[in-house]
Amino acid sequence: MLRTLLALACLIPATAVAQPSAFPSRPVKVIVPFPPGGPSDFVARMREIVGGIIRRIGLKPE
Repeated sequence: MLRTLLALACLIPATAVAQPSAFPSRPVKVIVPFPPGGPSDFVARMREIVGGIIRRIGLKPE
């Protein structure tokens, strides 16, 4: 029990240091390795369109 508490106490400072930065800091290029017109291509294109709409109306993307 004491070991577990000690291990958890050691992890608490590590979480304060490991805060993520604003990701991504530049545009991310998505490469779909399948021919155009397939389901993978459709999903990638819809994600790009929806992401643009979300940015335009000012919502935060997830």
